[in-house]
Amino acid sequence: MRHPDGTYDLTIDDIHEIREETSKMFEKMSNEEIIAFLNEESRKFNERKEKSLQLV
Repeated sequence: MRHPDGTYDLTIDDIHEIREETSKMFEKMSNEEIIAFLNEESRKFNERKEKSLQLV
């Protein structure tokens, strides 16, 4: 369940499902593709973090 502040209540089963989906996604990728994906996701996260810090 997602809360108004953007957090979630995750169960162990939810975490296992997320890990399984991620594993399936990565098994189809080369090491270079995985690195590029993680770098892009990190960049997006840092942009969102910076924007949220500016609001404070």
